[in-house]
Amino acid sequence: MKPMAHSKGFTLLEVLAVVFIIGMMLTLAVQSLAPSQNELLKQESERIHGLMELVKEEAILNAEEMAFVVNEKGYGFQLFSAQGWLPVEDDNLLRDRTLPEEVRIEMSVLGEEMKLSVSESVVSLESEDDEEKKDNVLARVLFLSSGEVTPFELFLHMASEEDGYIIEGDELGELSIRTLKVTL
Repeated sequence: MKPMAHSKGFTLLEVLAVVFIIGMMLTLAVQSLAPSQNELLKQESERIHGLMELVKEEAILNAEEMAFVVNEKGYGFQLFSAQGWLPVEDDNLLRDRTLPEEVRIEMSVLGEEMKLSVSESVVSLESEDDEEKKDNVLARVLFLSSGEVTPFELFLHMASEEDGYIIEGDELGELSIRTLKVTL
């Protein structure tokens, strides 16, 4: 009797198993690359908090009056000069930034609440200052050279959720960030 010759190819089952494994690996890779909405919100909140800490320190070190501003497009930073409040230029970190479309801001400055929907076409404010209106500034938080900060509370959340992050600052210049989980 002659021994049976073994085929040198793969069986259909082996090929399907390899294709399935490759598909699963690709799915996991794509999911890990794209940030989730919660991760996007966390990154944006931490970015704003970090930039505010930087501006607070720069205002003290350079003896300058600076501000965090929310405008119709997003947010940025300003420097006070003889011409008034001017955007910080030639600084890649403190450049104007646009918020992701699904991120919303609610802000309270000096205890006066403002609901800002930056990425929507309608911006609602309960209080408007004439000087700020002409600059397209919806809210301004001052960072003074003395280390003082305009008391504020900034709440960032996704349009479809009530959970989010709160960034707070008090008059002594203490800044903090915390998570807000709304439970029903």
